[in-house]
Amino acid sequence: MAAQLTYDKGNFVIITMKVKVSDYKHWKLIQMDGRVDAFNHEGFKERVQDVANQAGTNLVVDLQPVKFLSLPTIKFLCSLAQELNRQGRALALLSPSEKQKRQFDIFASLDDIRIAKTLSDLDSTGLREKVPSRPNDESFSPRCL
Repeated sequence: MAAQLTYDKGNFVIITMKVKVSDYKHWKLIQMDGRVDAFNHEGFKERVQDVANQAGTNLVVDLQPVKFLSLPTIKFLCSLAQELNRQGRALALLSPSEKQKRQFDIFASLDDIRIAKTLSDLDSTGLREKVPSRPNDESFSPRCL
């Protein structure tokens, strides 16, 4: 399932981004390209949250074709990872660049996020159906707010 996120400011389109959602084993794979910035963050956030609400499975966001992630997007993905962990589910980042991983670590946290270089690496994370939930006091990270 692919969705085209288009924002219209007046009479001209200022940003277009395609978000594709597909299944990979027990994961929902979210793919997009280009930039997730101030112009399309809200649309991206709504789309990913819709998938998270419907899926009942783990989510993986493919970052390989993504050139830029805004700070609100990084914080959203971090807080979504915490929420999914509390539900016994997981969020993974697929093929993040070293720069993207550093940005997550500086501005939010990678503690609740799985990292995979390839789709087949997702199988080695130990997640089959559900991940064990962590106690609430350990899963809280103020950097994600």
